[in-house]
Amino acid sequence: EKVVTDTTDILRIQALLLSMYRAHQSDDSSINGFFNKKDGLLLYNYYLYGMETLKISNGFQGERAFILPPAVRMRLAEMPETSLLHVTDIGYYPNAKSHYCMRTEPIDQYIFIFCVKGKGWYELDGRRFEVNSKDFFIIPPGTPHSYGADVDSPWTIYWIHFRGTCASVYVPYGNGVLTFTEKAWINIHLLLNRFEDMMNTLEKGYNAESLIYTSSVLHHFFGTLRLMYRTPEMIGAPVDSDASDVISYSIKLMNENIGRTLRISELASYFGYSSAYYSTLFSKSTGMTPAAYQIQLKMIRACSLLDFTDLRINQICHMVGIEDPYYFTRVFTKIMGVSPKSYRSDKKG
Repeated sequence: EKVVTDTTDILRIQALLLSMYRAHQSDDSSINGFFNKKDGLLLYNYYLYGMETLKISNGFQGERAFILPPAVRMRLAEMPETSLLHVTDIGYYPNAKSHYCMRTEPIDQYIFIFCVKGKGWYELDGRRFEVNSKDFFIIPPGTPHSYGADVDSPWTIYWIHFRGTCASVYVPYGNGVLTFTEKAWINIHLLLNRFEDMMNTLEKGYNAESLIYTSSVLHHFFGTLRLMYRTPEMIGAPVDSDASDVISYSIKLMNENIGRTLRISELASYFGYSSAYYSTLFSKSTGMTPAAYQIQLKMIRACSLLDFTDLRINQICHMVGIEDPYYFTRVFTKIMGVSPKSYRSDKKG
């Protein structure tokens, strides 16, 4: 399909739109089943209020798109391996000049659009949002919406329609446009590789194994997206090598001294830093304060002792540097989700 620019084409489309609308008014069977009356009225309004609002362009040089047929979507919703989260449509539109979509009738899928170049926009709940390079947004199911490429600088986008019983878990961002930081953008290939992986798999067919694998990659994709957006330093974004060494050695010291609690001032002075600077450096690199990180390491060691020794709980708490068994139990339960006693009795392996 092509962008409508030729005058003859525009006149022809005007005639077709008018015919569609009149056919609906008379319940012409040649039209019914392809467009409902609301669609016919919508198209006719385009004709009445200006052809400049009509964008017809679903073909872009270099595009890739996979629209899963209804029977496959039904299988995805029913298979236990894919019912939690699965792709229904996925694609890549480069330099998508005149790309435009309006849905007045809600659909039952989330729509994820990620702009890697150029500009665009979307409208939802009566609000218009401008979209630029490095931005992404998610449209929830059941909401009328529209979106499209900027006229002067059309966007290049990766997009996914998805659904599943746990789909909402992966969209804790709310409405609006979200932007990747420069630190996250350095690792954007991690997301783009997942996109390519899903499309390459679907290109080979819609057999059960391909569908299950694609669903697994989608879980990974949204997990990576969340991490990149919220804590990009945790996914290998470059950090100062000296700072990286400090954090690595700090964690080594904490593990080697698991039987006591290292004070922040003690750790900071070891590296010649002030306590405030050291705490900021550690928190920025790990997402946790030094004190919280030490507690986490202590609980991990306690789990190992519960798993592989017959030591009593009050002995274990002393071995990880916590004197009060009741405090130890409260902290363990908070971090691990179960009490030390329940953790030990739970069969593993």
